[in-house]
Amino acid sequence: MKNKVFTEALLKGRIGEYIFSSMLSESKNFSVIPFGHEYVFPSLLQHSSQPDLKRLMKFIRKAPDFAVINQIEKKVYLVEVKYQRRLDERRCYGIAKQLTNDWDPSWLFVCTRSGFFFSSCQDIVKNFGRMSRLTEQWVNDKLQREYLVLLNKSILDHSQSSVDSE
Repeated sequence: MKNKVFTEALLKGRIGEYIFSSMLSESKNFSVIPFGHEYVFPSLLQHSSQPDLKRLMKFIRKAPDFAVINQIEKKVYLVEVKYQRRLDERRCYGIAKQLTNDWDPSWLFVCTRSGFFFSSCQDIVKNFGRMSRLTEQWVNDKLQREYLVLLNKSILDHSQSSVDSE
């Protein structure tokens, strides 16, 4: 049962990452580059004889999920993506605090069933976990609504198939 719960959480996280990446890419103002350890480790493991590799991999394990390039501002943002059924400010605070310690500056994007939230980790820590809704500066409302429907359909379909298989 523990494995099933872990797998379900992993799937919801991947769905959130895919929603984030697709939504920002579709808005045409951003380049979204996978940055997390799951993308970097396979290449690094080819050099496993390097003496500092373990230390480097420990550092990279804490890396945010994406590097996002704002094509208009020519700025790079490091973004961690999470799925939460509903926004949990305490969890957001803990995630933001850790990211601020390890990868400052960084940002947190949270997908919830009611909408998308996006704030700098510094602001989240300063505001004790409170986050702002994703603004139209990033993704217009119409596109956000379309992806929210897709998110909820994907999460609910996945949850329903879990119930059906029991």
